[in-house]
Amino acid sequence: MENNSESHDLVKQKLLFTLMIIAIYVLGRKIPMCGLVPIMKDRDIVDMNSFMMSTIGGDINGRSVFALGLSPYMISSILVQAFYSIKNDGTGSSSPARKNRLTAVMVFVIAFIQAVLRLRHLEFEMNRYTDLNMLVAVLEMVTGAVVIMWLASRNKTYGAGGQTVLIFVNILDTFFTAVNGHSFMSLVPSLVMGLILMMLTVFMEYSEFRIPVQRISIHNIYADKNYMAFKLNVVGVMPIMFSSAVFMLPQMIVNALLMVMPDDPDIIWLSENLTLLKPLGTAVYIIIIYLITVFLAFVMVNPRDLSEQYLKSGDSLVDIRAGKDTKNYLLAVILIMCTVNGTVLSLCIGIPMYVCSHMNLDSSLISIPSTAMMLASLWCNIREELVSVRTFDSYEAFI
Repeated sequence: MENNSESHDLVKQKLLFTLMIIAIYVLGRKIPMCGLVPIMKDRDIVDMNSFMMSTIGGDINGRSVFALGLSPYMISSILVQAFYSIKNDGTGSSSPARKNRLTAVMVFVIAFIQAVLRLRHLEFEMNRYTDLNMLVAVLEMVTGAVVIMWLASRNKTYGAGGQTVLIFVNILDTFFTAVNGHSFMSLVPSLVMGLILMMLTVFMEYSEFRIPVQRISIHNIYADKNYMAFKLNVVGVMPIMFSSAVFMLPQMIVNALLMVMPDDPDIIWLSENLTLLKPLGTAVYIIIIYLITVFLAFVMVNPRDLSEQYLKSGDSLVDIRAGKDTKNYLLAVILIMCTVNGTVLSLCIGIPMYVCSHMNLDSSLISIPSTAMMLASLWCNIREELVSVRTFDSYEAFI
């Protein structure tokens, strides 16, 4: 039997690898693109748009080679999943290799489009190399997006937390940037609201909704302790991250139209109002949160698959017939939980946006509660993964 002292500590290995990935990622966020006009600021400006960028792994100012963050990968993955879900009648099942190839192609396409559209927000040094610098900047941003995707993939395989760790580091940096330069008294309301949201998030992460299950193979004292469990927060804060990425799609379309028709008043109005600090942008973002919450919930918990599993095994939910009745019941349960989750997320994000757009307050303070909520949820997910790895590593080999 293998001695514990001689066995590899898997948790330490994964943590060391993750720290290396974080170091590479942080270094990449500090490398500016070539040919940009240097900027001199006392401190970075943090608002809800910066918070949105932090949830997808992009830097606050959008001037580094990692400016696009994980948004091309997030947009591509959710579009590919939606495509195969529709194609395969809602199952979303297909060859993983085919999905990965299609996702990779879409990452390049979306990253290129985003990089070209981002050029209009960057200021380059005006000289004979300006056009070349713009081309190089596009290549840098596309390459940076691919590198970030690769880092997340490597961390998922050999480290802990996958892409969640990169987003956690990004949001943590945004949080410290937001509180920097403010007096303690000015931070108290935002910190108190952030603490409340953190406690609410942790409560929902570790709370369960249980449905009693009757199993034909269990007829002892444990028969009454069988249940199907769902977290109250079914999909965590993933809808916020994916919604931030998907929210860029209409922005990309409007910016592309603005490049073609720069004098059209309707397009100019859409460009000015399709931001997180405007009522139109806030409404669109909240609608996207609801849609993404429902979509991700049904991807993670498919009522049809669960009902078919019970139908084949002979098990059933207590007082509910197997088959169609079970499917409809689970469908109703998931829809209710999605509505609750979407409402909580929308209030946590929408209230700060509303306050910021209707009151003369520092936008960096308004972003603090949202960042605190995200940090709490991401840390819970990372902690659960580390606990699982540690539990697995504690077992001794039989031979």
